[in-house]
Amino acid sequence: MNKLIDKLHGNFNFDKKLKLINYINLNETEKQDNFEFHWSTYLGLIEDVAFNALNLHKIYTYAYDLRPNLYPIFEEAGFNQESVLKEHIKTEKEEYLDVITHAKLNRV
Repeated sequence: MNKLIDKLHGNFNFDKKLKLINYINLNETEKQDNFEFHWSTYLGLIEDVAFNALNLHKIYTYAYDLRPNLYPIFEEAGFNQESVLKEHIKTEKEEYLDVITHAKLNRV
């Protein structure tokens, strides 16, 4: 099980049974017609491991507001927007960006 956990992206809080999904770099797939397919597949795999193998209560995303085309994919996968952290991060270009979080609870 430890090898599986080591290979997953994100931070675990096993006391609270939470998992933060850090994003794999799918920037190249954004240029492809199957961008939504890749992200939906990735989220489904993470959900399966998090809820079924690890019995976590909640998984959530933490996304810099750079790619709004992701949010409908999250919502279609059953994630709900939980927060918008206004001007939460500063970019290398000295610009402030919002951070948007989405989450999904284990209701099995």
